[in-house]
Amino acid sequence: MSRPDWQLAVVVGITSSVVTACLFTGVGNVSAKASGPTLESLNARLHQLESKPNNRVRAPFVVVDAQDQPIVTISASGANHLLTMGTLGSGTALQLERSAEHAMLVAQSGSSDTQARLGVRQGRGPRLEVYTKENSTIVGNGTAGRHGIFVRDGGGGPGKPPAKSLGELAVTVGSSGAVLRLSDKEGKPVLSAGSNAAEGGRGQLGLSAPGKPTGLFLFTGVDGGGEMQVMGGDGKPAVELSGVMRHVLLSNRAGQPAAVMRLGQGGSGSGGNFTVVDPAGNNVVSAGALSGGGGALCAIHPKKGNKCFP
Repeated sequence: MSRPDWQLAVVVGITSSVVTACLFTGVGNVSAKASGPTLESLNARLHQLESKPNNRVRAPFVVVDAQDQPIVTISASGANHLLTMGTLGSGTALQLERSAEHAMLVAQSGSSDTQARLGVRQGRGPRLEVYTKENSTIVGNGTAGRHGIFVRDGGGGPGKPPAKSLGELAVTVGSSGAVLRLSDKEGKPVLSAGSNAAEGGRGQLGLSAPGKPTGLFLFTGVDGGGEMQVMGGDGKPAVELSGVMRHVLLSNRAGQPAAVMRLGQGGSGSGGNFTVVDPAGNNVVSAGALSGGGGALCAIHPKKGNKCFP
């Protein structure tokens, strides 16, 4: 090989080695830059996201089943936060409702006429409400500070006019006992029974015709004896039977005593006595047993004096 040929071969060889080295070096650099995140780094990042305590899902949103049908709906209506399964007012549904003033669970079957509501409201306390087309029942705090069981007619459900009262067993907050009240289908009172706080907590029963004043009172006296008052159609006393006084009292239409049958000696004797009273309250006829035996009848006249037999 001549000298020029040998020199050319050396140059070509050196050049080829340099180019090869440069290519391999460049490929190495490109590979290092394009490798991206490793599997280990992705796992570390996922673990970091899952461990954060402030992960949130912003409402409203719907959870659906495999057929894309709603299961649970999370929503808000003003200040009310709602979790709903189904649709209230249509079919079977369940709803949990909460605000700053109340919390309530609503269960429904069919329509809004058939619902049960369990909840608590600020200033009123817990309460269970059961509604059907025919009637409604409330257990808990009612109106006028009463707490107990309240039965209403078919009105008064959610979004409906107030219902008529058919009956209740309730205690007025701060009073001494419970009272049972029953009404006819029109909501007119017919019976009241329970403890009368105004009379020392005594037990009493009142009966009346629908929409009329009380016609009959049964109650206990201050010493535990029984008493009964029969009222006239005008609501004024007509007849009184007292176990405490041991007397039967007949009143006139003005509600004033007209005649009384009782024990003699003003009620303290062992014999019986019957006395008739004039409108002014004066005794005009008195008949009864005498303390020494026998009996007497006396007629009393303001001008003619007394006449007694024998």
